[in-house]
Amino acid sequence: MTEQSPKVPTASNTTSSEVVPKVDTSRKSITSWFRRPTAHEQCNKLLLFHTVYSPFVKFMIDKIEAAGCPVDSRVMRCAQCVPDDTSETVDPTTDHDPAKHPRTAGFSPYNGITICQEQMHSRSPMTKHFMERTLLHELVHMYDQCTSKLDWTSARHQACSEIRAANLSGECKFAVETAQSGELKFIAGGKACVRRRALLSVKMNPALTEKEAEEAVDAVFETCFQNSAPFDMLP
Repeated sequence: MTEQSPKVPTASNTTSSEVVPKVDTSRKSITSWFRRPTAHEQCNKLLLFHTVYSPFVKFMIDKIEAAGCPVDSRVMRCAQCVPDDTSETVDPTTDHDPAKHPRTAGFSPYNGITICQEQMHSRSPMTKHFMERTLLHELVHMYDQCTSKLDWTSARHQACSEIRAANLSGECKFAVETAQSGELKFIAGGKACVRRRALLSVKMNPALTEKEAEEAVDAVFETCFQNSAPFDMLP
């Protein structure tokens, strides 16, 4: 709804005894220029930016839609994932231990992708890159669901999609992994990172024990790690 400005008395609608008040219209507009965007607004801004300008995100969306699954705001959205008064304040762009990160996003075969807006509130370049990797991760899940009709109650199905998502999203590229760990890991750094991240995700399944999660990841790791679809090779 558009806010109406107060009616200002003029010479045509006042008497000589009335005082014409001065209406300050500048304060509100100037304040709005410098108002810090809400977490929801900032998350949506980043989401829109990557759907328009990220070649990898655009490629994934095109492939998902080509497979017969439309991608729009109904299946890709920003939302609050934890209460506003939560005491958890871990920043995933500066604190790089995935084991203690709060949830950053999620995929549901029924509701699509939800990006946790409380993790995307910063306007720093790191947050922009983090959003792109997060979005790519969830789009891999969406692609797998669209093309393979995954059974998410199957530990191996979930493990395979988590392996592919960690691998294809760029989370474990050398530069990213080095920045996050603070260490140089030349030997099997990519595979070790993918396995670690996939295992963390599968362990979050309350229906699985830690041993069952590890067995599922190990059973499908090599096959799913080599599966780069819909890319011809690892991006």
